Amino acid sequence: MLHRASVRFSARWTFIILFLALLFSAEGAANSYIVRSTADAGVHSLRWALMQANTSPGLDVITFDLDGDGPFVITPYSPLPPLTDTAGTVIDGISQTGATAGPHPPSTLSLLIHIDGSRAGETSGLFLLSSNNLIRGLVITGFQEDGIRIQGTKAGTHSNEIRHCIIGMSAGGDTPHPNGTKPDGGRWGGIRLVNITHDPGPVFDNMIFQNLISGNVCDGVVLASGNAGAVNNNAITENHIGTDISGKKASGNKRNGILLYGGCSENTVSKNIIGGNQANGIHVVGVHSRAVSASDNRIEKNYIGISPLLHDIGNTRNGITIGGPADESACGYAIGNTVFDNIIARNGRSGITTFEHESTSDNADGNRLSQNTVFANRGIAIDLGRDGRMEQGDGNTTSGSINTPKPPEFHFIEAFSGVTVIRGSVNRTLNPTTMRVELYRHKTFPTRKEDLDLYLGSATPDGAGNWKYSTSRGLASGDSVVALVIDENGNSSEYSVPHEVGMGGGYSMNAPPKSRNSVPSVRRIAKVSKSNVDSEGGGASFTITVEKDCWSIMEIFTPGSELVSTIVDRWLPAGTYTFTWDGTNWRGEPVEAGTYLCRLDAAGASHNISVFMQ
Repeated sequence: MLHRASVRFSARWTFIILFLALLFSAEGAANSYIVRSTADAGVHSLRWALMQANTSPGLDVITFDLDGDGPFVITPYSPLPPLTDTAGTVIDGISQTGATAGPHPPSTLSLLIHIDGSRAGETSGLFLLSSNNLIRGLVITGFQEDGIRIQGTKAGTHSNEIRHCIIGMSAGGDTPHPNGTKPDGGRWGGIRLVNITHDPGPVFDNMIFQNLISGNVCDGVVLASGNAGAVNNNAITENHIGTDISGKKASGNKRNGILLYGGCSENTVSKNIIGGNQANGIHVVGVHSRAVSASDNRIEKNYIGISPLLHDIGNTRNGITIGGPADESACGYAIGNTVFDNIIARNGRSGITTFEHESTSDNADGNRLSQNTVFANRGIAIDLGRDGRMEQGDGNTTSGSINTPKPPEFHFIEAFSGVTVIRGSVNRTLNPTTMRVELYRHKTFPTRKEDLDLYLGSATPDGAGNWKYSTSRGLASGDSVVALVIDENGNSSEYSVPHEVGMGGGYSMNAPPKSRNSVPSVRRIAKVSKSNVDSEGGGASFTITVEKDCWSIMEIFTPGSELVSTIVDRWLPAGTYTFTWDGTNWRGEPVEAGTYLCRLDAAGASHNISVFMQ
């Protein structure tokens, strides 16, 4: 199912196409205002154009036509008028001759319209108090408060887009010129979407797309609300946040790259490069003093601390922090968020960290951490509760007050005939059939003191909590594997300790062994004997003797090592058992006459016996 913000992302593109059609149609011509002067006031100044747009009914379009090569610096000496026309206003810096977004923005942005707020006083750069606005192709720097501020109103503030802008950096995208310079200790920064407590109008369906947002005094992008769910379904997509324009060098914001604060819900942060920030790459936290949660946000497919070409642009703290303290009133209260398919590396602490406020035992639960590639962070990959790696075993646990399942247990992990088979179990006190076990290849680089965890695939446990995963790709003998589990409520565990892939008892499965004692390096703790062959019925029964409690697997193979059927795959207490193979394969089809191999694996020991089916 598509996330709501993703659906609205597509809808937003549709809106832009319709808007352009409206703009150039005879019946729906927009009001057009051209900026021809860099002066702060007067006809054809930016201030004049904003005032005209606010007082004219219908859609307004502000374009630029300045003489010369540029760049052109507009320096306001007082706050610019906020945008208040609900029909919408377009401010298009790309309209200036010579400006372009290029083929791959933000890396290819070449912008010529620069708004320098260093003399504007205590204000934000562009202040949006209406819907349906498009801000495109501007460089915005030097404002004491936010570079761009989108604030909720009683009617709601929605369908705004900030696209192809540079916020907090020079026009060349290589030198910081920060916003947020107000000396009051406030959290001013790059772009802010905010619902203020005393005016609880929602802020929704806005998009921050393909911008460079770096070098700002506080956070790069902030979504903030003191009211539950009031900032929702916004998208932060394909931006460079905390880097230079290339996305390869750090030029961080002084705090977080992205902050989702308070009553933010169902927002999407996707496909961004986030690095070099002096706190966390992404920080999601509610307001415990008001019991307002940041919930159901989706963080996916981002590069955090590393560029797509593996340049080191680590954030100073964690790659992603969920529930970590942001100020004296904000800690925990981050519930049901999803962190999916991100690459998180080179950060100064852990890859992903979660916190919970001490006021309740469930205010940072249900955060789903899935299919992320996490490596080369100074702390552990996933740290739930800031208390280090969790032990494996049965039962849920409270880690730093966070209710989360313990990592999966491994019982068997071997490679033979090009196939790696892994078996284990999960928490038996919950409903295991609703759980998801995710497997990751684990690689250690001792000389660099780094680990790499690369997603392999997943398994679903049975009713007894037992799970099995097999793969013919990505693993070989000597590799290590870690796993995590996600329960039915979305709670994720930390990674398990690494487990090394064995060699299938040390012999090839290409042909049956010469005798049942053909694995001398393994002490026998289990054996199988053929007690009866029903040639007429096409089946066979086998007696298993297990000398200690262990995970036991009995499978039937062809002489060419192709799996025919699984007879036993579960935990068995020490004892003697009889199992029957009905002479069919895993599809339920009768097998052909011939010789088959019955293999028993138990606690690392293997035993084999041949059976001839007539």
